[in-house]
Amino acid sequence: MITLAIDTSTARGSVALLDGNRLVAEETFERDGIFEAIGKLKPGDCDLILVGVGPGSFTGIRAGLAAAKGLALPRSVPIRAVSSFDALALTALPEVPAEYRQMCVHADARRGEIYFALYDRVGKPLTPCRIGTRELVTGGLREPTWWVSAPPVYPRAALLAQVAPVELPLEPIYLRETEYRKISTH
Repeated sequence: MITLAIDTSTARGSVALLDGNRLVAEETFERDGIFEAIGKLKPGDCDLILVGVGPGSFTGIRAGLAAAKGLALPRSVPIRAVSSFDALALTALPEVPAEYRQMCVHADARRGEIYFALYDRVGKPLTPCRIGTRELVTGGLREPTWWVSAPPVYPRAALLAQVAPVELPLEPIYLRETEYRKISTH
């Protein structure tokens, strides 16, 4: 099975082409380079597209989803949404010092809050992704915790295929109601 994986949830995007579990090629890019990076992979006809849906950059995630849909629809290729935090946790695993029993993957959620999720030593989620203050998160920790964020670590699209299957909707992970949704429901 040929899989094209896309993650644009951070300032550095990543695309990868996999043949089964074997990595064929991987490219990283800055903001506007998604189609150039995909072109370098020469994906041809793929059987599946994986796309990171965040949490992360609002615009970046939407660009990744639009690219995935644009590539998939004309060819009727299935798309599967994957948590970008899960991929970030797997990317960071080799760097976690042995004395840390868990990691907290986090990103700036603005307004003095962070998006966060806890993971064990093998990258398995211990908590769902939530939003809160850093102080709230720190106050609730009972184990030595390694903190991971982008930068300096960026999620690798190649690792999206290793994320445990979870049925996620094909839309950005929003943990806070957007201003648009607030206005449109009133």
